[in-house]
Amino acid sequence: WSIREAAAQILGDIGSRQAIGALIQVLREDDAWNIREAAASILGEAGGPQAVRALIQAALRDSEMRVRRAAVSGLGETRDPQATDALVQMLQEDDSDLRYRAAMALGEVGGSRAIDTLIQTLQDGELSVRGGAVSALNHIGGSQVVLALTQALVSNDDPDVRGVIAS
Repeated sequence: WSIREAAAQILGDIGSRQAIGALIQVLREDDAWNIREAAASILGEAGGPQAVRALIQAALRDSEMRVRRAAVSGLGETRDPQATDALVQMLQEDDSDLRYRAAMALGEVGGSRAIDTLIQTLQDGELSVRGGAVSALNHIGGSQVVLALTQALVSNDDPDVRGVIAS
């Protein structure tokens, strides 16, 4: 870790409104991607409405994929339903690791829209993303998930998708 990354971690540990504001500024403005990435991770741990808004913006718009991935994972850590729309949007991205992280984050956020979206994600072209969707659904749990997975298993002819669901 660099001194700047350590400083970002200390700001996150402080957790005050002022410290969160400073981390958001770092996430939005720092030139070094690794510092923005660290800020995204720390904001995910800190949570709160300001952090969620900043993480959504970074997930959708940052120029560095590693920062976007960290922001998506951070959104999952917040468990904030306000992140759902952005996470669903992230499932349309080309980067399979970003889609995997979005699926996992939806599992943390939960809710019926997350469940419906994750069921659709079982059809993703990348096995790791499908596996992430199954893990996320297992994390959410409950009768709605069992029913949705059972219906998906019965209605899907693709042996790979059926295998992922059955696992």
